[in-house]
Amino acid sequence: VACNTSLLDSLISKRAFDVLSTMGKPGKELLTRFLSRTTGFSYLSSTNFVDNELIFWKATGYVSYVKSVESSLADAFASSVWRKGTTQVSVPVHLYGELVQTKEGIKLLEQKGDFEDFLGLLCSDKATSLQKRGALWVLAHIGKTKLGYKELFVKYDVLRTIIHIATHCTCLAVRGTCFYVLGLICTTRSAARALQNLGWESKRESFICVPMAVKDCGVFTVKDCGTEPLWP
Repeated sequence: VACNTSLLDSLISKRAFDVLSTMGKPGKELLTRFLSRTTGFSYLSSTNFVDNELIFWKATGYVSYVKSVESSLADAFASSVWRKGTTQVSVPVHLYGELVQTKEGIKLLEQKGDFEDFLGLLCSDKATSLQKRGALWVLAHIGKTKLGYKELFVKYDVLRTIIHIATHCTCLAVRGTCFYVLGLICTTRSAARALQNLGWESKRESFICVPMAVKDCGVFTVKDCGTEPLWP
């Protein structure tokens, strides 16, 4: 239902917040999908859902998301599963990825300062590896939408920042996450073109983004990590 906009709009018109809010995680995820539609954003803004979710995601939700995704990836790459053939990992719904699909959601994030906060967290020397990976997924879900990329990514030159981290961060877990999120971001046509100008080639339908000149890009050059662990 959530991936079909007409069905989603129909469900929003039922104003079923009271029912869905009692359905646990599935209900919460569906309500989050509502935010991708202007009518859904307007409806949920009349409840405490948006404010509560923003507080949760900014405090711990963005980190919980990382753990969920990485657990799914670990299962997919498990040797017993790998031998059976291709295993797909679905990208879970993300609050910020839904919010930035409307102008109202973009405006809210700018007012709250969440985008700048997560970008700052990504670049902070004090942030942990887990926090940086969480910030990367937040930025990825914003950048994979046409509106989010146009209104926020271009303004803050985020792609260049992510590529710098992918090639210079001493923590390999953060570097690896950069590859995943660039693969997600490149599904936006404008982002794919920008990445090409930065020396990265994209296969949008496969969620793959890699440097054109692997030898010279610095991705596989790892300097002494000092006190920062190479892996969490």
